[in-house]
Amino acid sequence: RSMVPKPRHTKTEHKKRSHENLFTGVRKMAIESVGIIGTGTIGLCAIHWCVKRGLKPVAFERNNHIGGIWVAEEPPCHSPAYDSLFTNSSNALMNLSDHPFPFKTSSAFPHHKEISTYYETYADKFELRKYINFLTEVTRVYKKDDKWIVLTSAGSSYQFDAIMCCSGRLWDPVLPRWAKTVSNPIDIIHSHQYRNTSKYVGKNVLIVGIGNSALDISLELAQDPNVKSVMVSCRRGTTIIPTRDGKGNPVDKRLTSRMFNYWINSAMRALLFGRLVQDVNKKFRKYGLPEPADGMGAPSAPFSNLKQTEEYLQALKNNRISFHSGVESVSSSEKLVFLSDGAGLQVDAIICCTGYKGTVDYLDDEIHRDIFRTISVTDKKGEIRKLKWIKLYKQLVYPKDHTLCCLGMFTSIGNESSVGEMQARWITALWKDELKTTRPSTVEMEAECERVRKKLLKIRPPVTEFVRYVHYMDNFASELGCMPQINVLEMLANPFKWRLLYALLFGPVVPVQYRINGQDKLDNAESLLLSQL
Repeated sequence: RSMVPKPRHTKTEHKKRSHENLFTGVRKMAIESVGIIGTGTIGLCAIHWCVKRGLKPVAFERNNHIGGIWVAEEPPCHSPAYDSLFTNSSNALMNLSDHPFPFKTSSAFPHHKEISTYYETYADKFELRKYINFLTEVTRVYKKDDKWIVLTSAGSSYQFDAIMCCSGRLWDPVLPRWAKTVSNPIDIIHSHQYRNTSKYVGKNVLIVGIGNSALDISLELAQDPNVKSVMVSCRRGTTIIPTRDGKGNPVDKRLTSRMFNYWINSAMRALLFGRLVQDVNKKFRKYGLPEPADGMGAPSAPFSNLKQTEEYLQALKNNRISFHSGVESVSSSEKLVFLSDGAGLQVDAIICCTGYKGTVDYLDDEIHRDIFRTISVTDKKGEIRKLKWIKLYKQLVYPKDHTLCCLGMFTSIGNESSVGEMQARWITALWKDELKTTRPSTVEMEAECERVRKKLLKIRPPVTEFVRYVHYMDNFASELGCMPQINVLEMLANPFKWRLLYALLFGPVVPVQYRINGQDKLDNAESLLLSQL
């Protein structure tokens, strides 16, 4: 018997599909050729799993290299990686299922160059480059006569049975309205263009935003003694989540265990999480960082990851960083910024850490509008907020046409590339009719998307694309038939199995766990799992 908790499913997913499929037109999918747009980390996983399933992938990459956002270049470019960028995910969660790190990383949170190198070795190991058309930008994707047509900037046209959009979310920056319309002497850029502190010597710098990049960049500037001052403008509060606990251990390894997610009830999880973040956030409130409108523990409360908590608090204590309210407007003739609380700031430069559009602009207009939507929610103060919502089944499949999927269109406490690998495994198995459950129909996919929309209206989350890492991975795994299992009798005879059970229950959920049993089983998966922890 399995000693690992089974994933929970929604009521929709619990329904028996065999009867419904007789009336919804579900038939065997004849998928052979697959077009893949983008060869960042998830795009490489998509190529790999297409090949393993016997599909014929052709990938398109507008740059001359693989690796996506992890390959730092001078702007203007695709990557937002600044020189000092380290990951927010620990290295244990970044190992793909069949390719552990072939080298020791400099820290538990690898540098972006190490991640780039890691995916170079992944591409070399599985000979993925031969499937990629480099320096080829896709300009349009549309459906015609049961075939997907891909047009490129070079004027070429390709036909495919299915499409995997892997171009990611962090390449098309969003600037505030005042940053686009005002002509002024202040140097204004998006964080996408930021690389290091060299351009800000002797300057008063304003950071707009309070997300992960805003925290990283503001601290780096504050630690450079040649930068005159650093101010952070935030129109709403956030919950600071340290990436390390008090002992210096990565927090994500604890929060992504099955014990934490399945065997501890929600009240206890909230208590443990509160203990992790409460003291840190009290200190940040003391220095002027606002609390989220609905409270720190509310589902609607935004959160930000911070890798150097003590260093940031020291910078606040030394007045190297100061918090301010949101930007209302910018003077057109002076280096002056007006804030929502009526105050004004003298600044020389502004770095807008204000996010990305997170869309797939090369998709046919009608399909694009159907997937990338906006929903309106009302907060506790009665104010209406617009939320972006990506209408995809399992945050992956276009409900109206199962031959189109968008990978990586989510955020999670786990590593996005590891989740993207699981998405690639599941969708390629769906196309090959190799799932262990009956393939969902369009009606079921639409119903599940509607259930998600109603839930979003109720809880009003800061980001609609957030997925619960362990539950999301286990849900895919149960349908693939690869949930990790340990036989009780084997445990009695083999002490090694006890170590394995401990890793499965108390260690972080990592991709290789889903190669121990069933679909896509690896003979050395058990030893790989223990070596990674």
